[in-house]
Amino acid sequence: MFVRTGSQNPPLTFQLPRSGVAYFGALGGVAAADLQDKIGEADRLFTDRKWDEAIAAYRAILNRSPVLTALYLQIAAAQRHKKDYDAALGTYKDMLVAEPGNKVAPVEVARLWVDRGDLVRAEESLRPLAQEPTATREIYYTLGEIKAAQQDAAGAAAWFRKAADADPNWAKPLVQLGQAALASGNRAEASRLLSRAIEVDPSAPEAAAARTALATLK
Repeated sequence: MFVRTGSQNPPLTFQLPRSGVAYFGALGGVAAADLQDKIGEADRLFTDRKWDEAIAAYRAILNRSPVLTALYLQIAAAQRHKKDYDAALGTYKDMLVAEPGNKVAPVEVARLWVDRGDLVRAEESLRPLAQEPTATREIYYTLGEIKAAQQDAAGAAAWFRKAADADPNWAKPLVQLGQAALASGNRAEASRLLSRAIEVDPSAPEAAAARTALATLK
Protein backbone atom coordinates (compact mmCIF):
# COMPACT_ATOMS: atom_id res chain seq x y z
CA MET A 1 0.00 0.00 0.00
CA PHE A 2 1.07 3.60 -0.40
CA VAL A 3 1.72 5.39 2.89
CA ARG A 4 1.55 9.16 2.90
CA THR A 5 1.86 12.00 5.38
CA GLY A 6 -0.58 14.86 5.67
CA SER A 7 -3.70 12.83 5.03
CA GLN A 8 -5.47 9.83 6.50
CA ASN A 9 -4.06 6.43 5.52
CA PRO A 10 -6.59 3.64 4.96
CA PRO A 11 -6.71 0.89 7.60
CA LEU A 12 -4.67 -2.19 6.78
CA THR A 13 -5.11 -5.64 8.27
CA PHE A 14 -2.34 -8.16 7.74
CA GLN A 15 -1.03 -11.39 9.21
CA LEU A 16 2.51 -12.72 9.32
CA PRO A 17 2.39 -16.53 9.14
CA ARG A 18 5.14 -18.46 10.87
CA SER A 19 6.90 -20.81 8.46
CA GLY A 20 10.16 -22.64 7.93
CA VAL A 21 12.53 -24.09 10.46
CA ALA A 22 14.15 -21.91 13.10
CA TYR A 23 17.45 -20.40 11.90
CA PHE A 24 16.86 -21.60 8.32
CA GLY A 25 14.41 -19.04 6.98
CA ALA A 26 15.07 -16.53 4.23
CA LEU A 27 17.26 -14.48 6.59
CA GLY A 28 18.27 -17.38 8.81
CA GLY A 29 21.59 -16.91 10.55
CA VAL A 30 21.74 -13.19 9.72
CA ALA A 31 22.01 -10.85 12.70
CA ALA A 32 19.56 -7.98 12.28
CA ALA A 33 21.93 -5.38 13.73
CA ASP A 34 24.74 -6.52 11.45
CA LEU A 35 22.46 -6.38 8.41
CA GLN A 36 21.24 -2.89 9.30
CA ASP A 37 24.82 -1.68 9.74
CA LYS A 38 25.86 -3.04 6.35
CA ILE A 39 22.88 -1.51 4.56
CA GLY A 40 23.49 1.78 6.37
CA GLU A 41 27.12 1.81 5.25
CA ALA A 42 26.12 1.03 1.65
CA ASP A 43 23.57 3.85 1.76
CA ARG A 44 26.21 6.26 3.06
CA LEU A 45 28.50 5.36 0.17
CA PHE A 46 25.59 5.98 -2.20
CA THR A 47 24.84 9.36 -0.61
CA ASP A 48 28.53 10.29 -0.90
CA ARG A 49 28.33 9.43 -4.61
CA LYS A 50 30.96 6.69 -4.27
CA TRP A 51 29.16 4.64 -6.87
CA ASP A 52 31.56 1.72 -7.31
CA GLU A 53 31.98 1.24 -3.57
CA ALA A 54 28.23 1.46 -3.02
CA ILE A 55 27.55 -1.11 -5.76
CA ALA A 56 30.08 -3.50 -4.25
CA ALA A 57 28.57 -3.04 -0.78
CA TYR A 58 25.00 -3.67 -1.98
CA ARG A 59 26.09 -6.74 -3.94
CA ALA A 60 27.86 -8.16 -0.90
CA ILE A 61 24.62 -7.86 1.07
CA LEU A 62 22.63 -9.45 -1.76
CA ASN A 63 25.05 -12.35 -2.00
CA ARG A 64 24.46 -13.08 1.65
CA SER A 65 20.73 -12.29 1.71
CA PRO A 66 19.28 -12.74 -1.81
CA VAL A 67 15.73 -12.05 -0.60
CA LEU A 68 16.55 -8.35 -0.21
CA THR A 69 15.68 -7.74 -3.86
CA ALA A 70 15.03 -4.02 -3.33
CA LEU A 71 18.81 -3.56 -3.24
CA TYR A 72 18.86 -4.19 -6.99
CA LEU A 73 17.17 -0.80 -7.36
CA GLN A 74 19.97 0.90 -5.47
CA ILE A 75 22.61 -0.87 -7.52
CA ALA A 76 20.91 0.14 -10.76
CA ALA A 77 20.50 3.72 -9.54
CA ALA A 78 24.23 3.93 -8.84
CA GLN A 79 24.97 2.52 -12.29
CA ARG A 80 22.69 5.12 -13.86
CA HIS A 81 24.51 7.88 -11.99
CA LYS A 82 27.68 6.53 -13.59
CA LYS A 83 25.83 6.57 -16.95
CA ASP A 84 26.53 2.84 -17.23
CA TYR A 85 23.10 2.25 -18.69
CA ASP A 86 23.74 -1.25 -20.05
CA ALA A 87 24.80 -2.45 -16.62
CA ALA A 88 21.76 -0.82 -15.02
CA LEU A 89 19.44 -2.51 -17.53
CA GLY A 90 21.04 -5.84 -16.68
CA THR A 91 20.49 -5.19 -12.97
CA TYR A 92 16.80 -4.45 -13.50
CA LYS A 93 16.50 -7.70 -15.44
CA ASP A 94 18.19 -9.55 -12.57
CA MET A 95 15.66 -8.05 -10.18
CA LEU A 96 12.74 -9.18 -12.32
CA VAL A 97 14.18 -12.70 -12.38
CA ALA A 98 14.45 -12.68 -8.60
CA GLU A 99 11.04 -10.99 -8.16
CA PRO A 100 8.97 -11.42 -11.33
CA GLY A 101 5.95 -9.50 -10.06
CA ASN A 102 7.85 -6.36 -9.09
CA LYS A 103 6.16 -3.19 -10.38
CA VAL A 104 8.95 -0.72 -9.64
CA ALA A 105 11.67 -2.11 -11.90
CA PRO A 106 9.67 -1.70 -15.16
CA VAL A 107 9.04 1.96 -14.33
CA GLU A 108 12.73 2.48 -13.66
CA VAL A 109 13.59 0.74 -16.93
CA ALA A 110 11.37 3.25 -18.76
CA ARG A 111 13.07 6.12 -16.95
CA LEU A 112 16.43 4.65 -17.92
CA TRP A 113 15.39 4.90 -21.58
CA VAL A 114 14.38 8.51 -20.94
CA ASP A 115 17.85 9.11 -19.49
CA ARG A 116 19.28 7.73 -22.72
CA GLY A 117 17.09 10.05 -24.78
CA ASP A 118 15.03 7.24 -26.29
CA LEU A 119 11.46 8.32 -25.54
CA VAL A 120 9.95 5.86 -28.01
CA ARG A 121 11.65 2.91 -26.30
CA ALA A 122 10.61 4.28 -22.92
CA GLU A 123 6.95 4.41 -23.94
CA GLU A 124 7.05 1.00 -25.61
CA SER A 125 8.46 -0.59 -22.46
CA LEU A 126 5.55 0.61 -20.30
CA ARG A 127 2.50 0.62 -22.55
CA PRO A 128 1.80 -3.13 -22.27
CA LEU A 129 1.97 -2.92 -18.47
CA ALA A 130 -0.47 -0.01 -18.46
CA GLN A 131 -3.11 -2.28 -20.03
CA GLU A 132 -2.92 -4.83 -17.22
CA PRO A 133 -5.44 -4.83 -14.34
CA THR A 134 -2.55 -4.60 -11.89
CA ALA A 135 -1.10 -1.43 -13.47
CA THR A 136 0.13 0.99 -10.81
CA ARG A 137 -0.25 4.74 -10.48
CA GLU A 138 3.51 5.08 -11.14
CA ILE A 139 3.16 3.39 -14.52
CA TYR A 140 0.44 5.84 -15.56
CA TYR A 141 2.35 8.84 -14.20
CA THR A 142 5.60 7.89 -15.91
CA LEU A 143 3.78 7.49 -19.23
CA GLY A 144 2.42 11.00 -18.64
CA GLU A 145 5.95 12.31 -18.15
CA ILE A 146 7.07 10.57 -21.33
CA LYS A 147 4.24 12.07 -23.38
CA ALA A 148 5.00 15.49 -21.91
CA ALA A 149 8.64 15.10 -22.98
CA GLN A 150 7.34 14.25 -26.46
CA GLN A 151 5.43 17.58 -26.45
CA ASP A 152 2.12 15.67 -26.52
CA ALA A 153 0.09 17.69 -24.01
CA ALA A 154 -3.17 15.84 -24.63
CA GLY A 155 -1.53 12.43 -24.29
CA ALA A 156 0.27 13.52 -21.11
CA ALA A 157 -2.97 14.80 -19.57
CA ALA A 158 -4.73 11.52 -20.33
CA TRP A 159 -2.10 9.50 -18.47
CA PHE A 160 -1.92 11.96 -15.58
CA ARG A 161 -5.70 11.66 -15.21
CA LYS A 162 -5.38 7.87 -15.05
CA ALA A 163 -2.72 8.25 -12.34
CA ALA A 164 -4.99 10.60 -10.38
CA ASP A 165 -7.90 8.19 -10.73
CA ALA A 166 -5.72 5.32 -9.52
CA ASP A 167 -4.92 7.26 -6.34
CA PRO A 168 -7.16 10.31 -5.76
CA ASN A 169 -5.04 11.32 -2.76
CA TRP A 170 -1.80 11.63 -4.76
CA ALA A 171 -0.73 15.21 -5.32
CA LYS A 172 1.76 14.73 -8.18
CA PRO A 173 -0.65 14.09 -11.08
CA LEU A 174 -3.03 16.75 -9.78
CA VAL A 175 -0.25 19.33 -9.94
CA GLN A 176 0.65 18.26 -13.46
CA LEU A 177 -2.97 18.54 -14.55
CA GLY A 178 -3.34 21.88 -12.78
CA GLN A 179 -0.27 23.33 -14.46
CA ALA A 180 -1.51 22.08 -17.83
CA ALA A 181 -4.86 23.77 -17.26
CA LEU A 182 -3.06 26.96 -16.28
CA ALA A 183 -0.94 26.84 -19.42
CA SER A 184 -4.06 26.41 -21.57
CA GLY A 185 -5.74 29.41 -19.93
CA ASN A 186 -8.35 27.46 -17.97
CA ARG A 187 -7.83 29.33 -14.72
CA ALA A 188 -10.88 27.90 -12.93
CA GLU A 189 -9.88 24.29 -13.59
CA ALA A 190 -6.26 25.06 -12.71
CA SER A 191 -7.34 26.56 -9.39
CA ARG A 192 -9.52 23.54 -8.62
CA LEU A 193 -6.83 20.97 -9.37
CA LEU A 194 -4.02 22.81 -7.59
CA SER A 195 -6.18 23.41 -4.53
CA ARG A 196 -7.07 19.72 -4.52
CA ALA A 197 -3.37 18.78 -4.64
CA ILE A 198 -2.71 20.88 -1.53
CA GLU A 199 -5.76 19.46 0.21
CA VAL A 200 -4.92 15.78 -0.31
CA ASP A 201 -1.27 15.98 0.76
CA PRO A 202 -0.29 19.41 2.16
CA SER A 203 3.18 18.28 3.26
CA ALA A 204 4.19 16.80 -0.11
CA PRO A 205 6.85 18.61 -2.17
CA GLU A 206 4.27 18.88 -4.93
CA ALA A 207 2.01 20.88 -2.61
CA ALA A 208 4.66 23.60 -2.55
CA ALA A 209 4.65 23.67 -6.36
CA ALA A 210 0.86 23.88 -6.27
CA ARG A 211 0.98 26.85 -3.90
CA THR A 212 3.46 28.62 -6.20
CA ALA A 213 1.25 27.99 -9.23
CA LEU A 214 -1.83 29.18 -7.36
CA ALA A 215 -0.03 32.39 -6.48
CA THR A 216 0.34 33.17 -10.17
CA LEU A 217 -3.46 32.99 -10.49
CA LYS A 218 -3.83 35.76 -7.97
